This record gives sequence, structure tokens and C-alpha cells, in this order.
Amino acid sequence: WRYYHLRWCPESLNHYNDTAGRHLSAQQPAAVSRSTLALCRKRTIRDGRLPEQIFNISMKILAVLPTFRSDQYHGKIGGGEISNRLLLEGLASRGHSVTVCTLNPGPDTRTYRNGVEVLSPCLSNNESIYGRFRRIRGYKKFIERSILLDMPDIVLTGTFGIGPSLSVVNKYGLSIAVFVRAFENFESFKNSDSRFKFFLKKMIYGDIGPSSLKKADYLLPNSRFMADVCRDLVPGVEQRVVYPALLYSDLEDIKIPRNPKNIFMVGSSEHKGFPVFQHLAENFPELDFHVLGDTDSSEGGSGKKENLIFHGWTDVVSILTKSADLLLVPSLCPEAFGRVAVEGLISGTPILVSNIGGLPEAVSFEKDLMVESGNKEAWRKAVSDFVNDPEKVCSATGRAQRNCGAFSLERQLFELEDFIVNVLG
Repeated sequence: WRYYHLRWCPESLNHYNDTAGRHLSAQQPAAVSRSTLALCRKRTIRDGRLPEQIFNISMKILAVLPTFRSDQYHGKIGGGEISNRLLLEGLASRGHSVTVCTLNPGPDTRTYRNGVEVLSPCLSNNESIYGRFRRIRGYKKFIERSILLDMPDIVLTGTFGIGPSLSVVNKYGLSIAVFVRAFENFESFKNSDSRFKFFLKKMIYGDIGPSSLKKADYLLPNSRFMADVCRDLVPGVEQRVVYPALLYSDLEDIKIPRNPKNIFMVGSSEHKGFPVFQHLAENFPELDFHVLGDTDSSEGGSGKKENLIFHGWTDVVSILTKSADLLLVPSLCPEAFGRVAVEGLISGTPILVSNIGGLPEAVSFEKDLMVESGNKEAWRKAVSDFVNDPEKVCSATGRAQRNCGAFSLERQLFELEDFIVNVLG
């Protein structure tokens, strides 16, 4: 009853008739040859513009994402979730019918959000642990009901959605594409940080590892680095790189600070490189070292320990633009993609990153911006060189910034839409 109320309540129907009635008159997807699509793509790239919608084709897309919170949610939220939301809202804005089947819709109770229909088993904060677990375990049946109500052309899913999606999708002969945005899909019992959490996730979401990825029709890794990882661990599955979509209006001019004072990083966990950042703060007591997104600080709040200043979750690009002289991304473990690095480029802040994972790709493989991961002495020297002469790093940051367009929402929408049309064509 909760499900049908959410889907068919009067408010939803009125909203559907007023703002989403286009679904009733949308054209059916037309067959498109790959040669025609390739010609369109070449002309589009040659002319330096992107079409609002390829061939005016309207597609029905179901996204199975256990967590899908709206732009009205201002708490801690991962870059992958933000990117998924932007891409799906972008597809809806181009006239496609987009439905999200999620376990965690956040505090926003709207059925339609920026053109995207959001279906959920209605988990509430007041529900008992047993009640939550029971509904999570019923997620697969909920997905099947969503499919039967409006048979989609393709199913998109992510890290934790592949487990409950696969059997349902195969049952109805649908194509499924998986966003691969983290190493969690390749986590095993042996290399897991917490074996209890590993078993708990598997019990709730099913198998999300390589054996499940091999059963998917397509993989959508979020970087060339991640594409190589997928190719090695999940060979034979067709893939297309779709970078994390970043929404920005303009690129800020690259800063060239005369007297650098404020050094920033995002995240305070060990794998993000906080031990390196802390070491640098000890070696440069005359500088202020700011940590954004500290888990122990409240949203918008801050705390200070000598020259280490901790900030809660905030708008990264905005605060970097206003306050940062240098951004460090000293990750100790490979990042699937360097979203924070690209946000630094957008803000015009000079940047230094670890030379591992997808971080070099995010800064266009500029050697002057890469530092050996985990080598504290190398990081100390890099910061010292920047303080004494920032020109070299600033110039390299400017060169890397010129490629930010490759990560824009518009470009990645085109890549994703082009991919789906290829599949349906």
C-alpha cells in the first residue's frame, strides 16, 4: 500500500498531468544505425557544440540506486551520488522518462524532483531496525514492481544496486549498465577493512563483486584508470567511460599567491592522506592547514588545533575560490577519479595531487602537479617549492584547467545519452 500510494497518490497524479504529461505523448525510440550516430557525433564534436537531445528520441530509463537524495539535502554526500543525480536530472530535462528506484530518498518527500520520478519503499527515520531490514530485503521485489508498472528501455545502476537488479533485469530481458565509481565492486573478504561490514553489505545488497559485474551488459567506469581496472578484473564486458559530471558556470582565473598562507585538503580520513597533511602542518607552523569535510565537525562549523583548522561539510568550490592558496590531494590509496582535484581546478586554486589512481588523469597528467604518494619528504619539498616560487605549479594548474570541459555536465550527458542510444539502436 505504501508503494501504490507513493506511485498513484492524487498529488503525484496531478503533478504528472501538469509537469510530466510529456511522457504520454513522447515518441517511441526510433532505430538509429551506428554509422548515422557516428556521423552525428563527429559533426557535433567538430562544431564544438552538443545537441540538446540526440535525434529527439525519448527513452524510458529506470535507475536502481539504493541512495538518491535531492539537491535540497545539504549533509555529507558522496561525489558519485551527486554525479548520478545530475546525470539523471539532465536526461529528464532532455525529454527522457527517468525513474529512480531507491531505498534512501533523503528527507525530500516529493515524488518528482527536477523531472525525475522517485520511487521508494518509504523508509522513515522512526521505523524500527527490524522494519528497515525487512524492507531492504524486499528491495528486489520492489524493483520488479517498478519495472512492471512501466517497462523501461534500459536499467542503470551503481555499486550497491547491481545485486538486487541483476536477476530481475534478466527475468524480463532488459539491458543493464553499471556505473563503476569506486573500488567497492572489487572488494573481497580478504582485503576488506571490516569483514563484518563486508558480510553485512553482502547480506543486504547481495553480490556486488566481479562475478556480478561479469553478468552486466555494460560497465560505465568513471575514468580511464577505472576502465583499465575493469578490463583487468572483468574482461569481456563492453564499457564506456562516463566521468563524474560537474556543474559549473565559469572557470575561475588561476590564482598566483604572492605570500601563500592557506593550504587546504578535503577529507580527514587516513586513506585520503590526512597523516601526510598533518605532517606538513607540523613542518610549516607559519602556514594554516585547513581540512574540509571533517567528520567530527558539524556542517558549517569549524575547530582549530594549532595551525590545523577543521571545517564541517561545505561547498568545496566556493570556499576554495574564496580562501585557498593551495589545494593538496595527498591520497594514500588509489582514487577511482579525482573529483576534488577537478573542483580545485574549477575554483582556480593551484593544486598538488598524489601520483596514483585516477588523480593524474584529473589534472591531465601534468608532472609538475604530481607528488609521490605517501612520501612525506617529497610532499614537504613540493609545498616548500610552491611557497618559495608558486609560478611553476600555477602554470601547470592553468594547463590542466583547460581540459575541465571534458568533465562538464553537458559533455557527460552527451556521452551517456550517446551510449544509451547506441544500446537501443
